Amino acid sequence: MRWTGGGEQVDFFLDTEFIDLDRAIELISLGLVAADGREFYAISTEFDDSGANDFVRSSVLPLLEPLDHPAWMSRAEMKDALVSFVGSVVPRFWAWGGAPYDWLAMAQLFPVERVPDGWRYTAYDVSLLVELAGIPLESVDTRFPAHSGDGHHALADARWLRDVFRTLAI
Repeated sequence: MRWTGGGEQVDFFLDTEFIDLDRAIELISLGLVAADGREFYAISTEFDDSGANDFVRSSVLPLLEPLDHPAWMSRAEMKDALVSFVGSVVPRFWAWGGAPYDWLAMAQLFPVERVPDGWRYTAYDVSLLVELAGIPLESVDTRFPAHSGDGHHALADARWLRDVFRTLAI
């Protein structure tokens, strides 16, 4: 697939887990699945769970890998690994429902410099595509693959998002 802005455009399916601090987003984890099946998963060693609400404490934190898992890394390491994972292609990021939140949580990895050249300053919303296809969002549609059951695990959610996108046959 080619993008007229230059470079090969590749779809990436993005999910983050974060703590909503009202006026800030504290990134916990980032899952990304490339259209070609490659996967990226990182958990920040720098997030502060003191601002986490009950939902995050009960539904997100228990799903994180043990502290000795290689997914745990500093924000600087996350940024470098993410840039390396995306490579030289022009990424088109897709998220579910909270696309602006997922994008902002990820973009915070680039606090001083801008995101890499060619990266758009947005994520596209797969749930909008589902709605435009006339499929109700309120119920689980049997045309879509079942979720692995690890809801609120960034990589599991990114995998499911990729599968939903493929089901839409866009």
